[in-house]
Amino acid sequence: MKKINIVSIVLIVVIFIIGGYFIISSRIDAKYEPNYTLDDYYKKPVKKVGVNNYTVSQVSNEDMVKTYFSAYTTSFFEDIEDAYIHLDSKEKTKYKNIDEFKKKVGSLTKDFTILPKLKTYDINKEDDKVIYQMSDEVGNIYIFKIEAVMKYTVSFE
Repeated sequence: MKKINIVSIVLIVVIFIIGGYFIISSRIDAKYEPNYTLDDYYKKPVKKVGVNNYTVSQVSNEDMVKTYFSAYTTSFFEDIEDAYIHLDSKEKTKYKNIDEFKKKVGSLTKDFTILPKLKTYDINKEDDKVIYQMSDEVGNIYIFKIEAVMKYTVSFE
C-alpha cells in the first residue's frame, strides 16, 4: 500500500511540474513580439488593379533594347523558325533557306551552346520606325527595325 501511495505522489508531482512548465512557457510566448513585420517580406500593391484598369510604368530605352535582344537571341534555341521569320527581307535573300540561316546562328551562338550577350547599343529614328543597333561581346551587329511593340525585323552586319 505504501508503494502505491509513493508512486501516486511521485506521479502527481511530475504532472504538476510538467503542467507548470507548459503554463509558464505559454505565458512567455504570449509576450513575445517579433522585430519584423509582414511588410518586410511582402510589399503590398499601392493600388488594386481591376478589370479595364492599368498601371502606368516607365520603361527605359536600355530595358527595351535588352528585351528585344534577349527575345530574339532566345528564339535561336527555342524556335529558330520564328527567328528566321523576323529577318528583314534583304537579310532573307542572303539565306536560301532556314538551313543556311541555322549555319549563321551556329556561328552567333558558338555551335548552339552559348547565347550572345549584349555589349553596346545605339537608338535612332527613321520615318515611323525606331532602329536599335546592337552589338554583342564578339562584335556581331544586330539591327532591329521596330514598327510597333514586338513587331520588328532584324538584319546583321
